Amino acid sequence: MLQKKLNWVRGALVAGTVCASMSLFAGEATVWRDSAGDVVTDGAGDCLHTIWWKQGDDPCGKKPVVQAAPVPAPVAPVVQATPEPVPSTPAPAAPAAPVYEPFTLSSSAAFALSGSSLSPAGEAEIRAFADKLAGHDVSKITVEGYTDSSGPAAFNQVLSEKRANAVKDEMIKDGINGNIITTIGHGEDDPVASNATRAGRAANRRVKVTVEGREIVQ
Repeated sequence: MLQKKLNWVRGALVAGTVCASMSLFAGEATVWRDSAGDVVTDGAGDCLHTIWWKQGDDPCGKKPVVQAAPVPAPVAPVVQATPEPVPSTPAPAAPAAPVYEPFTLSSSAAFALSGSSLSPAGEAEIRAFADKLAGHDVSKITVEGYTDSSGPAAFNQVLSEKRANAVKDEMIKDGINGNIITTIGHGEDDPVASNATRAGRAANRRVKVTVEGREIVQ
């Protein structure tokens, strides 16, 4: 009888020691642990939960491992390539103003002797001249008539004016604007050769045409 009482006391002391150890390590932990810190399990191998264990906690009290956020790899700075300098395109040079050579019509070939009507050869020469002005913005045409010194000066003055006007009329027929044409009669003034010779007098009987304008660039 005495032996049974001693065994009961010994068992109670052991149980109390175990409980004290378990409670000592439990604290607010979700599972019971022994004095060595190991999780206490039941006969089925399941961990013994404390009163602080709740649904959703790890069954054996393991704290969830928090995965550290991955550190992004350093991104190398993007180096912008320096663009090649674009060579500047020089502005196109303004077209040179065309040089119009004065056009001289021989009175000996273009007019009858002492007459002011153009011959067919004279008309053809003026027509070719008008064709050359196509593509040009002509602002002014000056037609100047000259004679030699044969005959009275007054007659030669009128004749030079009539011949200049005859050339103007033919230009208008060939499509040239009459408003830009000016006629001048010089008579026997400003000779280009000597009136003492036949060849010189022929050279002095003339109609000179001067053009002012610019070439039209398409």
